[in-house]
Amino acid sequence: MADINTVKIGKKLRSLREKFGYTQQQIANTLSIDRSTYSYYETEKTTPDLSTLVVLANIFAVTVDELLQPDDESAPVMLHDRGAERKNISAGPLPKVGTNQSHIYDLSKGEKQIICFYRSMSPTQQQELLENAAAIARREQDRRKEGRGRKRKTADEE
Repeated sequence: MADINTVKIGKKLRSLREKFGYTQQQIANTLSIDRSTYSYYETEKTTPDLSTLVVLANIFAVTVDELLQPDDESAPVMLHDRGAERKNISAGPLPKVGTNQSHIYDLSKGEKQIICFYRSMSPTQQQELLENAAAIARREQDRRKEGRGRKRKTADEE
């Protein structure tokens, strides 16, 4: 792995962020930093620390090694499904960043931000978030059912 103090990853961070359709503000929110601090990473005025690199790698579904590799147009960054093992699959190579078939551009800003936060979490935190989201959705469904029940009673009473 390259020395973090000499690697310039700004262009790679910007390219990945743009390909995923995130704004600098969304990434900064996920990292709990100012947008200007994240902008400094992309303009290579500063370099993110190792823990920040790990979160960025998770957000962009790449390895930290891939973030730290020197730019080489002949060796594009590969996207990975975080749920899948990171190994070569006999069916063929993983897609290049430019051929990503993700539909994240179809999502709203809020939806993109949720995905960004989710990817930055540990597996335990992700599970907790999913359980909380399911509980919120169930409460909303129950509220709607209750509302429909009231409307029916009112209509039946008339």
